[in-house]
Amino acid sequence: MSNELLKYEDLLIGADPEVFLEELLDGEEVTRAISAHGLIPGTKKKPFKVKNGAVQVDGTALEFNIDPAVNAVEFLENVRSVQSTMREMVSSSVKAGGKYGEVRIVAKPSVIYGPNYFKTIPEEALELGCEPDYNAYSGSENPRPKPEGEFERMRTGAGHIHFGWTKGANITDPGHFMDCRILTAYLDRAFMFFEWDKDDRRRLLYGSWGSFRPKSYGMEYRPLSNAWLEDPKLAEGVFYLSKMVGLSVLNAHHLKVGFNDNSPIMSVNSSRDSSNFLNLVSQLNRRPPVDTKEETKLNNFLDALSRSCCYEEWKGSEHPLFNSFNPGGKTVKLPKFTVA
Repeated sequence: MSNELLKYEDLLIGADPEVFLEELLDGEEVTRAISAHGLIPGTKKKPFKVKNGAVQVDGTALEFNIDPAVNAVEFLENVRSVQSTMREMVSSSVKAGGKYGEVRIVAKPSVIYGPNYFKTIPEEALELGCEPDYNAYSGSENPRPKPEGEFERMRTGAGHIHFGWTKGANITDPGHFMDCRILTAYLDRAFMFFEWDKDDRRRLLYGSWGSFRPKSYGMEYRPLSNAWLEDPKLAEGVFYLSKMVGLSVLNAHHLKVGFNDNSPIMSVNSSRDSSNFLNLVSQLNRRPPVDTKEETKLNNFLDALSRSCCYEEWKGSEHPLFNSFNPGGKTVKLPKFTVA
């Protein structure tokens, strides 16, 4: 990072969600998951550029990425625009191919293909090829998933969030790598309070807490599923929480606020030990000024989120959002953050 604190407009937020196709067999009641291979242009190595982003086929799924956004209006419009373009492309391709009946795009965190249909999918579409990602707590590379049994026919849909705060960073640079680890650890502690993703199957393969991938422009945060695509209010919330945590943590790290081998973030391994993040946010009330309307929306969202979350208990804090690690009444334990 440079010697200056990040301003609101300095942190860009992007996303590259994966979605699936379902064929309607009997109205809305009976559906089956089908593979997206061959239906639209674009690959992992060469995404197909469209207005406000790009689209591609990713194995049996569809994937789209959006242009990075400064504010929520841009973020939501980019998501809406690229999704709409993808929907039109799929519809045209399905009609032209004549292989399927009525098809819809769905944002489900995981799907399991029928055993007979799975055998008809080309081998290249079934490959689980993916660049390595890393664990923020250990600092080591995550092992590649090896699905077995029924899970061999399962595919997962992510809703990765991208953070852009720099340019041309060396992804192997220890300083940049630590920035990414610390940001990921704090994002975990914020996002695990959401209850909109009820699917626990996905994390058996991908998206474990702490997953991230360093980028030359910043970082890709990988634990989230695609479930936030189902509701524009959730998508807006994802943007604001990403923006708030990103600015607070990156600027705090820059200011050396509480980050060293003995600091709170390095030793959090209990569902009860979350006051450190609250203290951090409180210390950073003097963070760089931001757009007034955006700040108001951010505060409104955080207040609404903290009221809607099901905590076992709230104990005296300025903001209950970061005062418990009992999301949905379930105790969540995270690994100890270690420094090699």
